[in-house]
Amino acid sequence: MHQIDLTEEERQKLRELWTSPKFKKARKAMKRSFYLEESPVLPFLILFSALPFLSILVSPILIYLGNHFTVFQGISLLFNKYLWVIVCSSLLAIVGLYIIAAILSIIFKIIKIPDTREVYLNRILPPMMRIILPKAEFDGNNNLPLNAFKKAVPIFSYYYPAGLLDLQEQPELKITDLYAYSPQKGKDRKGLYEFYGQIYTLQYHSHFEGQLRIVPTEKVWGKETNGGHFPACDGEKKIDVEDITHNEHYNIFCTDEQAARKFLTPTMISWFDRQISSGLGFSLNDDRIYLIVKSDLALFTPPKNKKAWKKWNMEKTARQIKSMVASARELAEMF
Repeated sequence: MHQIDLTEEERQKLRELWTSPKFKKARKAMKRSFYLEESPVLPFLILFSALPFLSILVSPILIYLGNHFTVFQGISLLFNKYLWVIVCSSLLAIVGLYIIAAILSIIFKIIKIPDTREVYLNRILPPMMRIILPKAEFDGNNNLPLNAFKKAVPIFSYYYPAGLLDLQEQPELKITDLYAYSPQKGKDRKGLYEFYGQIYTLQYHSHFEGQLRIVPTEKVWGKETNGGHFPACDGEKKIDVEDITHNEHYNIFCTDEQAARKFLTPTMISWFDRQISSGLGFSLNDDRIYLIVKSDLALFTPPKNKKAWKKWNMEKTARQIKSMVASARELAEMF
């Protein structure tokens, strides 16, 4: 993705936006949306849950030390005297914390703690988009339908498309952000297999019969694999073309071989060969093209936590989005 810098006028407008009263409220709402993550109840709940078990575990050790070493006799007697007081107090504290958590939950519902995704997609990104892309429309409550492009994306357990940027220009170029992941070794969100990228969609200039899917392959120990993508499905068949490089780096699946070969002209195949290093995925169905770009950037997806939000930089994000749009327009020129 080519880096496109912001103009001085855009920088100035972004700085004015950052300090505007309305955007300040949006920033405060983002900060408040992470409150549940930093709730003080959880650390105490963990502490009081562990305390009874630790006390019972330490007790026989102190008894042993008290029986064999004079210096530990006083500590052992004192600990045993208050052991059950510690255990019972901890259990009461746990019950009390659950009650506090329930009360806080009710309070949060009443005062309406902001939703991170809602604030970011509807109050943070739109005013910024209007500065760098004044003709475009951004809808934080919408996104491209997952079933339209899912088979051109590697297989994951969870998919989270976010936002819909309509550039309001031919050939109806629209963009959705995509984050997807699969937990590894059964550990939820630990050792993740992740995808950060964007989906570009545009209207194909003529009618296409059936479906066509072109996805990158991978080589593992010298053996070609499907690169984690879906195999042939829904009436698809795998075909090759008279281009060794293309066949080595892409799998082609189609429902109408004649239409697919008509689309895959030597010029088109050569263009795909130039995209090998980017890992571009492609799907054509219902006369719409979907381009899957693994950019390793979450441009419309909100920061995961307060720490990530503190590091968030508006000018950097605006520059990345502007560069991404330029890249989308460049790819769309081929079709």
